[in-house]
Amino acid sequence: MMRHSRGFTLIEILVAVAIFGLLSIGAYTVLDAGMRSRAQTESRLSSLEALQRAIHVIEKDLRMISLRVVRDEFGGPLPLLKGQSEESGQQADLEFTRADWRNPAGLPRSNLQHVVYRFEQGKFERLHSIFLDQASNSPTITRTLLEDVKTFSLEFLNDQNQWNNNWSILVLSNSGTMLPKAIKIKIEIEPFGEIERLIVIANKS
Repeated sequence: MMRHSRGFTLIEILVAVAIFGLLSIGAYTVLDAGMRSRAQTESRLSSLEALQRAIHVIEKDLRMISLRVVRDEFGGPLPLLKGQSEESGQQADLEFTRADWRNPAGLPRSNLQHVVYRFEQGKFERLHSIFLDQASNSPTITRTLLEDVKTFSLEFLNDQNQWNNNWSILVLSNSGTMLPKAIKIKIEIEPFGEIERLIVIANKS
C-alpha cells in the first residue's frame, strides 16, 4: 500500500510566516533600541568630555594668572584681568595673561600668554596671540571649547565676600587686592543642565 506524504496547508504556511514576521519585528525593535541607546550614550560621553576639557582649560589658565603688563598694537596696556557677563547669561568675556606657557618646540616666544575667553551666540571660545605684546599683524588663534551652550556667566568674589558680575584690573596698583578671591563659572548646557565651578585665585604682588 502506497503512502502519500502530507504537505503544509496554506493556512499553516500563513501562520508560520506571520509568526516569523512577528519575531523579526521584535528582534529589529530590540536591535534598534540598543543602537539608539548606544548612540545616545556615545553622544552624551562626547559632550561630557568636551565640557570637562573646557573647564580644565579655563581652570588651568586662571591658576596661572600673571600681572605682567602686556601692550596692544597701539602701545597701550591690555587689562591685567578683565571680566564681565550679562545677568541673562547670553554674553560674557574674560581677559588676562597667564604664565608657564609650555614651549616644547623651543620657539622664539615668551612663556607668558595673553588669553581671551568669549561667550556669545551659544559658543564658548578661547583666543590667544602668538606674541605677548601685540602688533597690527599679530596672528590670533581661536579655539572653540563648547557649542550649543544655553547660558554662561561669571562672578567675581571681592575682599568683602561679595559677588560681582564684572571685574577690571587695568594697571598695577599698590593698594587693595589686585585679583578676586575666587571666580565662579556657571554653564548651562544640554543634557547636563547647569554646571557650577568655583576657582580660587591666588593673589600675587
